[in-house]
Amino acid sequence: VDKVCGYTTFLHHNQSLTFSSPEVSGNYLSNVYCKWTILNNQSLWYKINFIKMDVENSIMCQKDYVEFSANQKYCGNRTGSFVIRNSKAVIAFVTDDSNSGMGFSGTITALYPPSSKPTNPSISKTQYGLLVKWTEPLVNPGLVRGYRVRYKHADRPLVRVIIVSANENAAFINTRSYPGCLYEVWISAIGETEDSKETNHMYSYSECGSRLRVSNTTEYISTPFYPEFPEVTHLCSWIVSSDHDYTLTIKEVHKTNFSTNSRDQDYLMVNDIKYLISNVTRGMKLSFYGKNTLSILMRVGKTSVLTEIRPINGHLASTNAYPAGHVTTSLVASGTNPDAGAPS
Repeated sequence: VDKVCGYTTFLHHNQSLTFSSPEVSGNYLSNVYCKWTILNNQSLWYKINFIKMDVENSIMCQKDYVEFSANQKYCGNRTGSFVIRNSKAVIAFVTDDSNSGMGFSGTITALYPPSSKPTNPSISKTQYGLLVKWTEPLVNPGLVRGYRVRYKHADRPLVRVIIVSANENAAFINTRSYPGCLYEVWISAIGETEDSKETNHMYSYSECGSRLRVSNTTEYISTPFYPEFPEVTHLCSWIVSSDHDYTLTIKEVHKTNFSTNSRDQDYLMVNDIKYLISNVTRGMKLSFYGKNTLSILMRVGKTSVLTEIRPINGHLASTNAYPAGHVTTSLVASGTNPDAGAPS
């Protein structure tokens, strides 16, 4: 070692300092050992930001390297930042007697560590989207700089992010473009150095379906975006009530690429009786007599379906034409399903 450099210093919250390799004529020196030790008495962490780095590259950085706490060695070219999760940071710069480069420079800033994760996360569906709620972290809630709500469709890889301020404890996910889709949602608290740990992932279907009252007119229900095939899997439910006898008829059904795995197959469920869409045909009819409450559930990912509900008794509205895709997203009430008539 021909040259030794470095120092020990203390940093307070939000203080920074710059460190760099010793250079001559634009390149760093050979046979150098430099060590910087940074301390604080506030249990702060450190954020390292590389401004430049041009250090001889080698396998596992065995020649020239910059080393941080916990044996983190870096060489070659690098920019960006990372966090030292300790109140003591040690930075070393070591070179051998061979090739050189332009060296490195960077900054280190003392910042508060993150809080614990948000508590009591919940998710509920509304007519137009998903309402996500939480309460503040149990540990260091005063260190929260905001909240990051991440979500995605369960069968799509793209993750979207909503950021809200530290004094808010709710976020709204607009789901109107994806009715009946399964969403995956999780939350973290934003800190100075990094986010907190994430909450457990929550799952909920967006709203799709409605409560229908069948009187003397014919009603239609369909899969989302009928007659187009859905881009993702949809789960929609309807509650139908009437003072009339009525029939439920499959008016149109378009199928494509059915999976041989029954767990992935589309289905129609009527009062807890399940019909695989692969077995459903146009014109299939179910009849219901007396004052019935009918529960209809459709899960589709590769199917487009239009269903007609027609009262049998009383005046019937004209049904010369039926709508191409009646999609409703009203809140569906839950309840028990009484027995229904058998398929005719």
